[in-house]
Amino acid sequence: MPIMKQQAINLNWSTGAIDGANWRERAGVALMRLAATVTNSPERPGFSKLAAGISALLPSDKYIRIHFPDRTVYQFPYGDAYWSILCNPGFTYEQEIDGFVRRCAKEKLNYVFVDCGANFGYWSCRISSDEAGNQKAIAIEASSESFGHTMRNRALNSNRFSAHHRAISDQHNQLVTLYGSSKHEQRSIVAEETSGPLRETVKSLALAHLEDIEPESDNLVLKLDVEGVEIAALEGARNLLESNTLVVFEDHGRDRNHTTARAIKEQFGLRLFAGSSTGQFTEITDFKQMDALKTVKRKGYDFFASKSPFWLEFLSRDTAA
Repeated sequence: MPIMKQQAINLNWSTGAIDGANWRERAGVALMRLAATVTNSPERPGFSKLAAGISALLPSDKYIRIHFPDRTVYQFPYGDAYWSILCNPGFTYEQEIDGFVRRCAKEKLNYVFVDCGANFGYWSCRISSDEAGNQKAIAIEASSESFGHTMRNRALNSNRFSAHHRAISDQHNQLVTLYGSSKHEQRSIVAEETSGPLRETVKSLALAHLEDIEPESDNLVLKLDVEGVEIAALEGARNLLESNTLVVFEDHGRDRNHTTARAIKEQFGLRLFAGSSTGQFTEITDFKQMDALKTVKRKGYDFFASKSPFWLEFLSRDTAA
């Protein structure tokens, strides 16, 4: 019978201090930290393979719990090939979104964050923190395995955000198939988006039916990380796009046609913006700008889009003013 992952290795994100680890686990975390450092640029890939190799050489059945300065706790299995990048002290995950969150906190701007494709709930944990302004966050995740991690992270953070085990779609309350391999961050209800087999079935959710929000009064942020279902997700949220809604989406470096961005602009009529680590935004008025920004094929790039006067004023305003 496998050992349950109940104990945890505690890691201070700011200082790198480790608690609750034996010598083997300390060595493993140190090597993952080194691997995260040497692969910190998109031009130097290979972290996931290194993390998997390290966890095989120096195994552990514990979780790693990252303790952030804002008192957020974020947990994932030791050796996780995706999230172990956080073992690198001070590493900033998705810098453009981080910049947006920090700017909103600085300006005391309140919003409701809908975390579509939440994975283990990272952004729901961070955005509902004191430092981010205690924003209302809603995590939505299709994979039952990942949703389990989301719920554990929710419990570690005083259950301060809500969570739904659903697959985002343009259809509501239908059974859909989830495909994928062992890479939990790449599972999708679109078979062509993953090389993995059928994993499970899950009920769909069209965002127009999400009961946790009040589009007439809320400033909404829809973060879409739904592995090829972005356009269907927006079809299921057309009414929300007419409210004070900001869409945060990924357009992948390998897609030189910028398919998602084009659809958001041409099909839904939203204006596009590139973000930054400082919270300053630049409007994308010509797709040649995206050619210049998306320089690495293996990397996903986060962009922002809206037609809301409220969010357009925010995105267009010079933060230095």
